[in-house]
Amino acid sequence: MAKKPFFQFSIIPLILSLFVFFLTFGHLKATPPEPRMQIENFISRMQLDSATILLEEVKRPGYKAFYETNILIYKYFSTQNIDYIREVRKDWDKNIEALEGLPDTDSLKFVMLSEVQCKKAVVEFLDKNYLTAVRHARLGRNHIKESQKLFPKNISQNKILGTFNVAFGGVPSKYKWITQTLGFHGDVNEGIAQLERAAESGTIFSTEALIILFFVEKNMLNLSKEPIQRLENYRKEKGASIMVDYFLASGYQSLKKNDQALEILKNRDRYIGNGVFFSSYWDYSLGKAHYFKGENEEAKKYLSRFIKNHKGDLYRTDALFRLGMALTFTNNYALGKHFFSLVTKEESSGFDEDEYAKYMSGEFARQQPDTNLLALFHARNLYDGGYFDQALGILNKLETSKNTLNEDEVTELYYRLGRVYQSLAKWDLSRSYYQKTIEASPETQTWMQAYSYYFLAEMAKSDQDYTIAREFYQKALSFDDYFYQAGLENRCKIALSDIKKK
Repeated sequence: MAKKPFFQFSIIPLILSLFVFFLTFGHLKATPPEPRMQIENFISRMQLDSATILLEEVKRPGYKAFYETNILIYKYFSTQNIDYIREVRKDWDKNIEALEGLPDTDSLKFVMLSEVQCKKAVVEFLDKNYLTAVRHARLGRNHIKESQKLFPKNISQNKILGTFNVAFGGVPSKYKWITQTLGFHGDVNEGIAQLERAAESGTIFSTEALIILFFVEKNMLNLSKEPIQRLENYRKEKGASIMVDYFLASGYQSLKKNDQALEILKNRDRYIGNGVFFSSYWDYSLGKAHYFKGENEEAKKYLSRFIKNHKGDLYRTDALFRLGMALTFTNNYALGKHFFSLVTKEESSGFDEDEYAKYMSGEFARQQPDTNLLALFHARNLYDGGYFDQALGILNKLETSKNTLNEDEVTELYYRLGRVYQSLAKWDLSRSYYQKTIEASPETQTWMQAYSYYFLAEMAKSDQDYTIAREFYQKALSFDDYFYQAGLENRCKIALSDIKKK
């Protein structure tokens, strides 16, 4: 499979993920307790209209502005409906003025200012106003620095300081200009420590830090059980809600436990109505879950709903591509080609998943994928869902007829076998196939070479062979201009930093 250059930005997806529900639990300890607790409860359950109504009981203009701004941004992050951006912008100056009107003796003033500026940065980035986004991020950084100066022991600021540190601690080299512009370089280990302190403090809504830690451990540190267990424990203590269920399902999907994700996502109707502000991302995740399992009719149903109802471009390209693939898998390439062609004419979000989907859509719009390529895709989907034995059955069959595969397909076959055997803890076999991937990879498959080195490094690290691990991480970092590059660079740099301590 060939590739071509594209714009990647790993930091913003992480920040978006961190801030989509960043204020679920609020920060308003200084407000009167009765409306504050009720508002936080409504927001945590995505009952945003009820939260808005209750804002009338919040007397201090700065705090009211804080809630109003975040509820609107929250709605935008859940739907990408540009109408919410317009509302945020319309009242932005007024609300910032209200926040700035709080006395400097209020220990949450600059924390709240920092958080709304950071979320505004994400909003502007998603609207492709990149310089404006950097300006807001810089303002957010300045406000939290002011908070540190005035209240050095204020635990509540640890959450945003930790977020800055983990978000910018592993920036790929091509995006170093961003950290230089902000005057902040980040430190992942320090960020994690700050988030842990916030989560363990028991004050100023430590649950918020818990959610951020979930993303850091799952997406950047590649941990498995710890972040999921924390959310499971919280769910048992506080009860199910759309927010916790959505994150928990996404966690299970990332761990390739698709059946467990499906058990949660199938409860979709529980969150339709009852005053809950439903997010179209739920249908995207549910569609993917069925797609991974090969349940293509159900996948088409929910991916179509996402495409119809989602107002922005984030993951739209990926959803259209998967819909085209689901149709192709069910012997309807003619209609699938329609969606592949549609993708090629649309502007992509620039995120990794969408850019890969855009490229592959172009390939499949030009030529129908052959039987071997469809089998490789089916094996990949099963692997992504955690159905390792089924995936292995397909791959083993392909290997017996390897002479019918072209160069790109052989490379992907080796890579997929390496991934499956690694997940099955058959590391010797996994290593051998990763090595075959590296040796067989044509220039068109650079990303598989880079990732093969990364996974070889991960296994060496687990074996405490840090010399070999360091060598493989550095080899992975030596590649450039490939699919999913920014995310891999983050993980390699964090891993190398960890090895230094060994």
